[in-house]
Amino acid sequence: MLFFPDSESRYQALLVRNPQAEGHFVYAVTTTRIVCRPTCSSRLALRKNIVFFDCVAQAMESGYRPCKRCSPEVVSGWNRTRNCVLGACAIMGQWAKTNHKLDVDLLASTVGLSKWHFCRVFKMYTGHTPRRYFVLCGKGQDLGGNIPLVQTKKYLQAVKGGQEVDDVTMLLSLWEESPGLDLGSMFDFPMDLFALHD
Repeated sequence: MLFFPDSESRYQALLVRNPQAEGHFVYAVTTTRIVCRPTCSSRLALRKNIVFFDCVAQAMESGYRPCKRCSPEVVSGWNRTRNCVLGACAIMGQWAKTNHKLDVDLLASTVGLSKWHFCRVFKMYTGHTPRRYFVLCGKGQDLGGNIPLVQTKKYLQAVKGGQEVDDVTMLLSLWEESPGLDLGSMFDFPMDLFALHD
């Protein structure tokens, strides 16, 4: 477990939006009088304008208001979707044990998401569709404990050593490795749009 005892370690965590800093501190910007979570995606203020607090209540007592983007006053607000996916995994594990039929509509409404959004975030966190996950649970492979924490883009870039890999670079490397791959079929748009015209 990481702890952030001094302002320098907190600032370093803030620079990369380290998700492990959640719950250990919040930061406030003196010029705007706003308090944020360490993973807030808002633009980072100058170092001289940042002060750290152990909790949101301390910052609010000092006259700061909560950020509307990251809602630091809401408990576990930063990880709501992860908690929904964990809840869905637990429900599917129980359903698989009792031979209950998978009902994605019921599952999505139980965790408080629309069916389509639920399917998107479920696959993002688990790597499986809800149906595939349910089949794996039926085979005794409950993967609910492997749901990762939310990782911010800046944190992932820092972990990779500053090497930013964008989608275009990834697709081009995939195309170079697979000479027979037709990129037009991947995106469902005609490749002649890219043809050079005289």
